Amino acid sequence: MLNSLRRSEVLLPGLRGSVPLRLQLRSQLVTMDTASTAAHFYPQLLPLHQCEEAVCAVRCSRLSLEEEGVYLAHDALGLVLWVGHHAPPSFLSCLFNTPSFPVLPSGECCLPVLDNAVSQRVRGLIDTLRRRSAHSLRLQVVKQGQGSEEALQRLLVEDKSPNGGASYPDFLYHVHVSSLKLLP
Repeated sequence: MLNSLRRSEVLLPGLRGSVPLRLQLRSQLVTMDTASTAAHFYPQLLPLHQCEEAVCAVRCSRLSLEEEGVYLAHDALGLVLWVGHHAPPSFLSCLFNTPSFPVLPSGECCLPVLDNAVSQRVRGLIDTLRRRSAHSLRLQVVKQGQGSEEALQRLLVEDKSPNGGASYPDFLYHVHVSSLKLLP
């Protein structure tokens, strides 16, 4: 959690963050409860392409993303739906009503209401996350390899920060070495 706080755009400017956006983010964070603050600083990354009814979060790292997967990343302020290059066309058809990755729309969107189990499960999950949030959560679709992946990158708190901050394993190593130096 401390490493996530250190790399947050609240404390450090993002690559494209302006001063007014940082001030808005700070004012939103000040009004959050403890659970929302924790969700903001350590988002969840949920694999949607797995057929299980209950979706279990994976580590917030690029290493957790598979090219054949579809993932929902969410924090207290937004939802990002990441689609890998090799996501199954059948899954994309069930979720977006599009036949393949190249024709998949990206950017802010609403999922179409389709009469199939995948669509109902994913829309139900998104509706649940929206109901639990004190803020209006917008859904942004991000395709692998596009510039909009920056929206997902800021949520992958276990990776190196775009600002040059340490990755989570590097941070743990630094804390471990520093604490060993303190021992007699």
